[in-house]
Amino acid sequence: MRRTVIAAGALLGLHTLAVVLSFAYRQLVFSAGGFFTHATDIADIPRVALVGFIVLGIGVAVAGAVLERLWSFSQRT
Repeated sequence: MRRTVIAAGALLGLHTLAVVLSFAYRQLVFSAGGFFTHATDIADIPRVALVGFIVLGIGVAVAGAVLERLWSFSQRT
């Protein structure tokens, strides 16, 4: 269980760094946020970015947990 949490946390850290350092990933965050919110004004930019960051963060954490489980399963056989 601890390795799963560490893997998910590590990928969340990489997710945060990617948002800060990569323009293309930042655009992906805005696109994901725009899909889940109805933004019509420039004042909605922080809301769209936050929703996109959270949605992609959840996806990254789930992917980290699944990849860790697959890795541990492949090491047992």
